[in-house]
Amino acid sequence: MAFNLNKLATKDVSTVEILDPTTELPLLDEKGNAVTVDLFGPGSMQYRNAVNALQNRAMKRGKKQMSPELLRSESVELLSSAIAGSSGNIEYNGEIVKTKDQWVELLSDSNLDWLRNQIAEAQGELENFLPK
Repeated sequence: MAFNLNKLATKDVSTVEILDPTTELPLLDEKGNAVTVDLFGPGSMQYRNAVNALQNRAMKRGKKQMSPELLRSESVELLSSAIAGSSGNIEYNGEIVKTKDQWVELLSDSNLDWLRNQIAEAQGELENFLPK
């Protein structure tokens, strides 16, 4: 009998807990709720569209060399496009982060590189999107 590979198809969205950068314990809000981010997986249409948009911008630039600032900006844009939502308890600059523009602003903050790195790492780990 053949093995059905559909059993191992990736999920479109995965929820990841954000960890305290010093203790590596899950971050909790004042009510004890976990701080989480929902990420579109590599097989999702949303993530593929974001990658295609990034590649189209690169093609329009042609052979022009990319600056470090542009590389960072593009990586933040792609990562922000990969965010499907959150636990609704992430506050930045006095507002709950909900929109893509807010995520871009948050993930562009160099003082919060630890958060951008955690989200990027989780988005890049295929096992986060495999069925459990």
